Amino acid sequence: MFRSIRYKLIIFLLLATILPLGASIVITYIYTKQSITDRTISNAYDLLSKGKKDVETYFTDITNIPLTIYQNRQFIQILENGATSFIDENQPEIARSLLNIYSARSEIKQVHLYIHQDRDDYAVYNLKVSSRGKMQAVLENDYFRKLMVSDRYFLVEPTHVIRSYNNLSEISATQKVPVISFHHKLSDVMTDRFLGIVSIDIDLQRLQSIMERLYNKQTEEIYLLDPKGAMVYASESSEIGHPNETAWYKKLLTHRGHSFEWEDKSFKGVVVHTEMKGDFEGWQLVKRIPYSGLYRYPQEIALINIMIGGISLIVVVTMTVFISFRLTAPIKVLIASMKKVEQGDWKVDLPNLGNDELGLMGRHFTSMIDTINDLVVREYRLEIENKSNQLRVLQSQINPHFLYNALQSIGTLSLQSNAPEVYRLLTSLSSIMRYSMNMEDDVVPVSAELSHIESYLKLQKQRFGDRLSYEIEAEPDLLSSQMPKMSLQPIVENFFKHSFEDLEHIGVITVKVNRMNLDTKRIVIADNGKGVTEDELTRINLKLTQGMKLHEDRADSIGMKNIYDRLAMYYGSRAVMCIANREGGGFQVTLEIPISLEGEG
Repeated sequence: MFRSIRYKLIIFLLLATILPLGASIVITYIYTKQSITDRTISNAYDLLSKGKKDVETYFTDITNIPLTIYQNRQFIQILENGATSFIDENQPEIARSLLNIYSARSEIKQVHLYIHQDRDDYAVYNLKVSSRGKMQAVLENDYFRKLMVSDRYFLVEPTHVIRSYNNLSEISATQKVPVISFHHKLSDVMTDRFLGIVSIDIDLQRLQSIMERLYNKQTEEIYLLDPKGAMVYASESSEIGHPNETAWYKKLLTHRGHSFEWEDKSFKGVVVHTEMKGDFEGWQLVKRIPYSGLYRYPQEIALINIMIGGISLIVVVTMTVFISFRLTAPIKVLIASMKKVEQGDWKVDLPNLGNDELGLMGRHFTSMIDTINDLVVREYRLEIENKSNQLRVLQSQINPHFLYNALQSIGTLSLQSNAPEVYRLLTSLSSIMRYSMNMEDDVVPVSAELSHIESYLKLQKQRFGDRLSYEIEAEPDLLSSQMPKMSLQPIVENFFKHSFEDLEHIGVITVKVNRMNLDTKRIVIADNGKGVTEDELTRINLKLTQGMKLHEDRADSIGMKNIYDRLAMYYGSRAVMCIANREGGGFQVTLEIPISLEGEG
């Protein structure tokens, strides 16, 4: 027990100062963190409350700008009678009034006037008053439509990119800045008759200056949200104008209080919020304070305590240096021996590391290396013996070049004997054998695979004559794409194994290669044979997709399984192999595989 490294470390380190000092630091940190957190949240809420009043005041000022129109009796008469009643006199008055509104504040980017009588409209942009327009589709604007039937005298359209009203303003692409639109309904004071709408677009310059006083740009986030959750302003500019559909906002809508904690993948911290009142009831001013910023001061205090504790630990470290060296020296020897093994040097000669756990580990490590050495030597010998046996078997086989030369000689003799059919058959056979016996390439172009099938079908055509017909088609741009070798010939061969002999009509087999989409090609091999029964089709599909071992496996299902496994190896789940009976009789195999083999197995 007293020789245990764990026991020595616990006695000389924990009992000295670490446990009491650590407990002191933790308790101080927890208390300080809670105190500072409460104060930070309270200050954040007070700051948001003041900011809320500033925003309310600013928005109220914007909404009051159109009220000056009611002091201009001539302009009100224009709204009542229409701009065209006295067009020469009315147009200058309209221009002057709109320019007064446009010049009221520097952040106003555009002013639009809709006159309900005759549906005329005007716009001011860049101090330029547009010509008179006709706004026939006024009800297509949601805010105009709502104002016409609402008791409210204004509506605020959340932040959006500035746009031309009724194509009256010429706004270039570089001038399309985010704006907030205030739509003000104009009515007859006495009769409450609807006269028109004034829309004012303001940029975010003034609002931004208000919001920037309410949060720390380095650590915090701030949002101004309308009652529907649209982000009128956000510290992250890319979020401005978009709806807030996050989970934390949904909790905010149902939360009673002014702060709550929130954690997700993108944020961990506290959410502080306050709701605006009056004409802007339902608008939310929200600040998100991450824990990293919230706990910065407690962490600094804890760091100071740790530094003080570190000075205390120096005494403990000084007392345990000698023991630490003595304990770690055997470990270093053991690590050095492990590195030698990692580099391939299996000759390990460890000195006696003592009688504790390290000494026991060293002895077991030496024994393990000796055992591995014996196993490696034995495995190498077995591998060398297997390679020697394979070499002797290969040497006993017929040289493929001798076979090709023999076929070539027979073909030459057939031509000399005026037997071109024999020469063509030998050429097809030679092509098939050369393709099949080439072990170097496991992936070939589609053109090579189709050429191999054509050679095979030519031999069968010579054998069966008019009883057989075949067709091979491929889109030209797919001929150079790659696919696993010998993936199609076993499927074609199954037709002659199981269907052709029993046909009472001409056997037809087709091979077609076409593009499914940008990344996938489809290869369809179909015949007009007898097909298979539904039970047999189910058995084959189960063997392919689930790898089930079936009794009395047919040779063709084994071949299909081999093709299926190779496609899965090369393409994974991107490869599809579909086996089915054709309508009207026949069998069909469809392969859907990626056009490119790049990056696959």
